[in-house]
Amino acid sequence: MTRRRPSPPMHLDDAARAKWKELVASLPDAEQGTLDALAAYCSAWSRWTAAEAKVQELGPVIRSAQGFAVQSPFVAIAA
Repeated sequence: MTRRRPSPPMHLDDAARAKWKELVASLPDAEQGTLDALAAYCSAWSRWTAAEAKVQELGPVIRSAQGFAVQSPFVAIAA
């Protein structure tokens, strides 16, 4: 009998949902705690990859409104 794969939670964004679908089949069980941990991982992965893309686009240092060089807030998000 083939085990039905749980659907991703509705609160996940598109990137997190794609990561869920990639990983859910490899789970050893479908208990709620395991699914919650997978959802948290997918959400963090989505946020991290989006922040990394912005660091690549803007660089790790940006100019403030006053013209000073400051660390991009996306560096902190990615970390």
